[in-house]
Amino acid sequence: MIPYIIFFLIPIMFFLHPLKGSSGVKLLSWSLIIILGTLFIGLRYRVGGDWSQYLYYLYQTRNVDFLTAIQIADPGYMAVNWLSQKLNLGIIGVNLFCGFCFTLGLSMFSLKQPYPWLAFMIAVPYLFIVVGMGYSRQAVALGFVMMAFSFWENGKPIKYLTFVFIGAVFHKAAVVMLPFSILLFKRVSIYTWLIAIPTIAGIGLVLLYDSISVYYEVYASGMLSSSGGLIRVILNLVPIAIAIFHLQKLQIAFPEDFKLWASMSVVAIACLPLVLIASTAIDRIALFIAPLQIALSTRIVYVQKDGFDRAFFALFFIILYASVLYIWLNYADNSYSWIPYQIAFESSSLNEFQT
Repeated sequence: MIPYIIFFLIPIMFFLHPLKGSSGVKLLSWSLIIILGTLFIGLRYRVGGDWSQYLYYLYQTRNVDFLTAIQIADPGYMAVNWLSQKLNLGIIGVNLFCGFCFTLGLSMFSLKQPYPWLAFMIAVPYLFIVVGMGYSRQAVALGFVMMAFSFWENGKPIKYLTFVFIGAVFHKAAVVMLPFSILLFKRVSIYTWLIAIPTIAGIGLVLLYDSISVYYEVYASGMLSSSGGLIRVILNLVPIAIAIFHLQKLQIAFPEDFKLWASMSVVAIACLPLVLIASTAIDRIALFIAPLQIALSTRIVYVQKDGFDRAFFALFFIILYASVLYIWLNYADNSYSWIPYQIAFESSSLNEFQT
């Protein structure tokens, strides 16, 4: 449990006591956090609820060719498994790759926020620890989605779409972020909607074709439930509830992506009643909406005119996410799969990594 707390405290330390110096110092500090995050995720041993499932994915690539391997599950993730198998890197190689993509995406996205270290801290309890260390495919996809957000620029949808598509190759659920690209067109007319919506829907259906029936039967039909789904949906709503009282200031301070976060807020609100019907399906959508917490929370702090108000909201979010981490580690139904944190090299047997 202590390693998680230490990792949570690192961005708080940098936020409260920022490093002074040139851009080189800033680059060095963020390079170090990317390396540390990559190793923290990549070198874990039997940490995460789906550990056995990911070992099985790796095992399935043992004696097959590349084309066969990428048809087993999401092609991007299986390609990484196949390559790691061929290089005798085992699950460590896969997890290091996933950890790097996720931490890089999170860092790039955080650096676009008003308070980068506060942004990174907000992500640690759920996105980094739970998703990054527990759900490798979703983590890589989310990493690329956050990269896409970092390239958000009005009138230039290509970079955003490219990185979302890459994310969808690792986990198909990332396609839920495609419709937001409509907001990037310079002129959103009725003709734009008529062309963009069928195109995006068509691409999404192609990516999801083989999984639609499974997604419906397992997720939407309620056969599988997510015990923490409601809590994670509510967590998305906390900064939205506060942001409602600062809409005008947020729109003036951040005109370039105000529509993006406003649109994602509408989706996040719609998830609340739906999570009671299909908790796991909505939980998957809420996962990709979760960067909203980072964007809104840091912006809420930034738009406060008074220094006391800025300090108050910054402290509020630090306490909020410290509480999320404490409650999850101590009371979540499946947190035992993350505790204790173990490093791969501590294992007396490495055969598990060389399937």
